[in-house]
Amino acid sequence: LTRTSVDVDLIAGTAPEDDRLMLPQANLLVPALVPAQSLLGFRYYPGYGAAIDAAIARHPGAPTIVHDNGIWAPPNMAAIAAAQSRGLRHVISPHGMLQPWALDYHAWRKKLAMWGYQRRALETSAGIFATAEAERAAVRRLLPHVPIAIIPNGVDTPQQLPEADLNSNKVLFMSRLHPTKNLIGLIDAWAIVCARPELATWRLTIAGPDDMLTAARII
Repeated sequence: LTRTSVDVDLIAGTAPEDDRLMLPQANLLVPALVPAQSLLGFRYYPGYGAAIDAAIARHPGAPTIVHDNGIWAPPNMAAIAAAQSRGLRHVISPHGMLQPWALDYHAWRKKLAMWGYQRRALETSAGIFATAEAERAAVRRLLPHVPIAIIPNGVDTPQQLPEADLNSNKVLFMSRLHPTKNLIGLIDAWAIVCARPELATWRLTIAGPDDMLTAARII
């Protein structure tokens, strides 16, 4: 978006215990990092409103919309609350968090959150972004009246792909380790592949952060 005519301000919550941040190129934009506060073990972000106000002030007279990435988490709650208190429109990218498998994980917590604040944030949004038809269908079952747009994740592809080493005998799976990635299916397929004599020396590497202790369940 920053390479188009859209003015973009990135606001993100941060805390000392977070993983190392992957920041965008400074020539594209410099994010406003909102430090977390803690009360009785609950993390909150009181600086979101001020960060949004500063972003609006940098673009006087321009229409403003808050694009919230993800749901459930305290930074998402802070972003939506700040937008609503200022009468700003907001859109939400749930990034698969409304899929049935995602809702089944810690289901009682999510049902409580949906009742308490999340459903209102979704139903009052100007729209929801889904990355594919399957996600759109899952969101529609939960929210029959909210506009939904299918917008795939943006990926920069090089004009010319690098040459592949056909003699490397290596296959890499790189993603977070999660049931939705169907690693069981991959391992079953790999067992069939390696049964072929001409592929017996090939090696499969599975790399990525462990989600929900999935690795232990797979093994």
